[in-house]
Amino acid sequence: MLEADIDDGAGGLIKHTRTVADQSGKNNCVSWNLPQAQTGQTVVLQARINFDTQVPSRYNIEIMGGGTTVGESASSGFLPVDLAFDYTTDRIWSTQCIDGKWQANNDLTTISRQLPELGVWFDLKVELNLISQTFDVYIDGERINTASVPFRCSGDPTPANAAATVDNINLIRAYIFRGYGDGELLIDDVSLRGIEKESVVRSIQIVDVAFKDAQGGAAYGLTAKGTIDSIRILKHQDIDATVVTAIYQDGRLLDVFLYPVTESSTLSCGMKLPEDLAGVTAKIFVWTDTAASMMPLSDMMLLQ
Repeated sequence: MLEADIDDGAGGLIKHTRTVADQSGKNNCVSWNLPQAQTGQTVVLQARINFDTQVPSRYNIEIMGGGTTVGESASSGFLPVDLAFDYTTDRIWSTQCIDGKWQANNDLTTISRQLPELGVWFDLKVELNLISQTFDVYIDGERINTASVPFRCSGDPTPANAAATVDNINLIRAYIFRGYGDGELLIDDVSLRGIEKESVVRSIQIVDVAFKDAQGGAAYGLTAKGTIDSIRILKHQDIDATVVTAIYQDGRLLDVFLYPVTESSTLSCGMKLPEDLAGVTAKIFVWTDTAASMMPLSDMMLLQ
């Protein structure tokens, strides 16, 4: 196990500010050069962060690494994770190359509409899976992406820049993006851990969830009078199981959906959401089919 607590300045706290007049962008940033993580490991970045301003702005967290290009050349400058906490559009997003074109700050690249409250400390965790070449984002212990996000560099349309494999992490950058409102970024307790994941893999994965709005059109996340339309499941073991989807409002159960899982498939759900989404959350998980054991077979997914 590789473990490194990053030196983040005197007293352990880094403070980064930028004003509208400063247009230096990511050249004016806080950065850490990191020890390399071993090939095949999952790398976990953790930090405490506070966007300490009441002015809408955009804050970026970048995680960089090295590996091999699709042309089989070595590179140390890949960008697998580019997280934007954008308070001007009220979303957390990550730039992605889709159908050969770069996409940013739209419904295709949105990870969550749940932004941390300005001026309040929160715990950020990013898990980079160096096997699947994807990442997951956690805020205060809750995963905020409905499906694992592909590494940004894996989709680069330029073969010389596209990563066939990222096998180490070597740099973290945090900055306030140029051209946005005045901002202040506080970051503390930065750590990087390269770990071998548990030898027992979850038997079933919840790969993706699809939503529809009240008019039946595709939607991102929970919408008033919309539906949780379908759930895509990937089975790793031949085992009887049940998908459980439960909708709550202020902790009170509104509806529950149970569906047997026989193979990897997309399950039609169609659970309707209330008109008032205040306090509404949905939980999706997979359990064994045997009432006597009731063992979890997947990680729980929380939607809100």
